[in-house]
Amino acid sequence: MPGLRRRPGLWLLAALFLFGIGALVAARGCGASEEGVRRPAPALPRHLRPAEARRMEQRQVLPPGPMPERARPRDPVLSALAVPDAGTAVVFEANALRNSPLGQLLIACLDASRGPDGGASALDSIRELGVDPLEDVDRVAIGDDGVVVSGNFSRARWDQLFAGAIPTAYGTRGQLFALPSADGGSGPVVAAWSGQLLAVTPGEAAARATLDRIEGRLPAGQVLRDDQAYGDVYGVVKGERLAALVGPGDGPLAGPVLDAAKSVEFHLDATRDVGLVASVSGDDPERLTDLGKALGGALSAARARAAAAGRTDEAQLLEFARVVPGRESFGLEMAVPYEVLQARLAHCGRPPGPDGGR
Repeated sequence: MPGLRRRPGLWLLAALFLFGIGALVAARGCGASEEGVRRPAPALPRHLRPAEARRMEQRQVLPPGPMPERARPRDPVLSALAVPDAGTAVVFEANALRNSPLGQLLIACLDASRGPDGGASALDSIRELGVDPLEDVDRVAIGDDGVVVSGNFSRARWDQLFAGAIPTAYGTRGQLFALPSADGGSGPVVAAWSGQLLAVTPGEAAARATLDRIEGRLPAGQVLRDDQAYGDVYGVVKGERLAALVGPGDGPLAGPVLDAAKSVEFHLDATRDVGLVASVSGDDPERLTDLGKALGGALSAARARAAAAGRTDEAQLLEFARVVPGRESFGLEMAVPYEVLQARLAHCGRPPGPDGGR
């Protein structure tokens, strides 16, 4: 299903502020902090932290059923994403994001999304299907074969959620739900596993392969390792998927990105300000160096604009933004102030007024 494969690139580009986009957004309008007050350094997820290491270990399970030779514990979500030669694996820690200041802003937006008659919000509509997104969903992940959601789905009303789809048992703990398309033909197939995981895939072959990887009948690749599972959002974008993210019309950095970057690994922390750490790797050291310089220049320009406009909060945070040079890879660290995000979402869910809702 081509559409299913294209959407992840758009979501990533908007959500993760890759290649300086977050810094450029931060440079557009935010109230200044009280003069003389220094903002604390933002939380930047540079490595696996103790709480995340414990989380990683708790999620690892052995495949059910007959034990394959040399089987080792594995995170079912990462196994589901491990499509052979995969180019994309991105995980949103929904549980952690929900309890962050940014998550609270987004929840307020969803709760405010009621009709003019005060009807059900987007969250209420999902809850009617036996799944509470604020309590039951642990992670949402995007991969080459679709979307994976993990959590507690023991109360889910499958007959309403997948209306018209007859469940088919597969493997030890799996079920398949074939969904009709809008034109009545074959649509996506949902793989459900053990009341804990749902994978929306383009077709039956992909759904069966997803369950086979989770249950150990197929080897799981290494598109995203267990020790890379840290931050509130994290992932890897490689090769042609990276090229799909940054097209020729996406600004002055598009050319250098396509020429130099072979893959990007990134980790985002939303404890308060949104902090991003990315590692960009490539095969051509000279082009990679040029890309690092271009990104460093974009960050410097954003910092100068914020200082000139008197936006102290932004200027202080952009002091923490930097490019860390390297020959085969370079690092990018940056942050977006919570106040900027708060201002952007202040009118979310409200009907537009004469001034466009502002």
